[in-house]
Amino acid sequence: MSFVTVSTTFLACMSLLVWMTRIGRREPGLPPGPPTTPLLGNILQFPKEYAHLKFTQWAKEYGGIFSLKVGRGTVIIISDPRIARDLLEHKGATTASRPPFYIGEVVTGGNSLILMQNTPTWRRVRRLAHNLLTKEQCAKHKPIQAAEATQVMYDFLKDPEHFSSHIGRYTNSVITSIMAGFRSPRKGGADVVDFFNFVHRWARLATPGAHPSIDLFPILKYMPERWAAWKMEAREVRSMQQKLYFGTLDRCAARIAEERQNGSFLEDIVKDLDKYGLDREMAALQRYLCGVMLEGGTETSSTFLLNFILLIMNYQEVQEKAWEEIGRVIGEDRSPVLDDWERLPYVQAIVKEVFRLRPPLPVAVPHYTTADESVESYFIPKDSTVIVNIWAMGHDADAFDDPEVFNPARFLTSEFGTKPGADDSGRRHDLHFGYGRRFCVGLHLANDAIRLNVMNYLWAFTFRRAINTKTNTPVPADIDNYHDGMVLCPQPFVCDIQPRNVERAQIIERDFAGARRVFEQFEQELGPEDAAFVRSLPGRF
Repeated sequence: MSFVTVSTTFLACMSLLVWMTRIGRREPGLPPGPPTTPLLGNILQFPKEYAHLKFTQWAKEYGGIFSLKVGRGTVIIISDPRIARDLLEHKGATTASRPPFYIGEVVTGGNSLILMQNTPTWRRVRRLAHNLLTKEQCAKHKPIQAAEATQVMYDFLKDPEHFSSHIGRYTNSVITSIMAGFRSPRKGGADVVDFFNFVHRWARLATPGAHPSIDLFPILKYMPERWAAWKMEAREVRSMQQKLYFGTLDRCAARIAEERQNGSFLEDIVKDLDKYGLDREMAALQRYLCGVMLEGGTETSSTFLLNFILLIMNYQEVQEKAWEEIGRVIGEDRSPVLDDWERLPYVQAIVKEVFRLRPPLPVAVPHYTTADESVESYFIPKDSTVIVNIWAMGHDADAFDDPEVFNPARFLTSEFGTKPGADDSGRRHDLHFGYGRRFCVGLHLANDAIRLNVMNYLWAFTFRRAINTKTNTPVPADIDNYHDGMVLCPQPFVCDIQPRNVERAQIIERDFAGARRVFEQFEQELGPEDAAFVRSLPGRF
C-alpha cells in the first residue's frame, strides 16, 4: 500500500473522528446549558417525566434561556416571557413551524392543525379555524354553552361524587354541539367515553420517553413491528382517531342531507367549500380541524376546572371571599350569566391565579425555527426546537412573592400578580394560549366556558375535603399530585360538594328544566340509552 493511500486513509479517519466528536457539543453562540456528552449531547439528561420541573431547575442555574443538545439537534428552552415574546412573536415568520414528529405523522397523516409545519396548507386551515372562532361567531353559541353549564350544576347537585366525569362530559359536549351539532347528555355516553379513551391513549403515545426517538434515529422506522410495540400502538390510535373524527363529519353531512341543520360550524363548511377556499382534496382536512378543536377544547378546559376545584377546596379562605363577592353582585334570585363577569374582580383574580399556579399546558407545544435567528445576543440556529416553559414563568420567585402559594389577591394589587419592582416585560394574561402565529384560535370559547363555570360553581356550591367516615378526619387532596404528560391534570381526588342553600338548589333544578328548548336541537341523533336518559330528566318530553 502506497504512502499516499495510507496518508489519505489516516486523514479521512481523523476527519471523521473530529466530526463525530463535535456531534452533541454546544456550538459557539448558543445559549448556555448543562454540560454535554460527545455524540449524545444532553440526551441522557433530558427529562422523561415532569419535564417542566427539570426545565425550571435548569432555568435557575442557566437563566431565562438555555440550550440542550440532542445529538446534532438543538433544543432551546425559554422561561422568560420577554425573551419568548421577542423570539416567537417579533420573529414569528421564522419561528412558527413545528419540529418533526414521526409518531404524529403516523397517527394524523400530517393533517393535524396543531402538529402541521408552517406551510401554505397550514396557513389556509388556520385562517379557516380563526374565522370560525372569532368573538362574534362564538357569541352565537353562548346559549348552548350556558345550557350545558347549567347541566353541570344539576349533575353536581344530583351526583356530586362523579364531579370529574361531569366536567369531562360538559367540555366535550359543548365542543361537539358547537362544532358538529350533537351533544352528550350523560357522562357514560358512547361519544364521551370513546373520546376520552382515544385522548388518553394518544397522550400516552405522544409523551417523550413512551417510544424511541425516531426523529433522532430515523432508521428505527424500519424496525419490524414485533420488535417495535409503538408501531402497533400508533396504528391503533390512528384507527381510533379516524373513527372519531370521520364519524363526527359524517353525522354532520347526514344532517344536512336530511335538512335537519342546527347551525353548527361544520355544517357551513360542508355546504359551501368554495366559500372557505377549500378544494375537494383539501376538504378532508376539515375532519382533522374539527378533531383538533375537540381535543384542545375538551381536555385543557376540563383540566383547568379540576385544578380550580382542587385549589379552592384546599384554600377555604379564598372560597369564602369569592362567596361574599358573588353574593353581593349576583344575589340569591338567579344563577350567574357571562355579563356578570366584569363585576367580579376577585373571581377574575382566582381564574388568573389558577392559570399561574397550575397552567393546563406547563410546557407549551414546541415551535421550530426555519431560519437562523438571534435573541438576547444568542445564536438560534435553523432547525432548532423551541420550548416555552409556562410553568417557570408563573413560579419565578423573582417575579412573584411566595410563588407556590395560591393567592388570588396578588392580582388585585398588580396587573400580572407580580411583586413591586418585578419586570413585567412580555407578560400577558393569556400566555397559556401560546405565542405568535401558533396562538390558540379557541381563546374565546375557552374563556367563556371557564368564566361561566367558575361563577356557577362558586355561586351554587361549597367545596370541602371529604371526611373519612371511619376516622372522622378529612381525606387528603394533594395539590401536587398530577398525571405526567403534556396536560397537567390532577390525579383523581375526592371532594365534598354541597349546595350552598335550598333556594339555590331549587334555582338549579328550575334552570335545568328550562334548558330543554336549547338542548333538543342538538339531540336529534341520540342512541337508545342516551334517548332513554333524556326522557327521564325533568323538563324532557
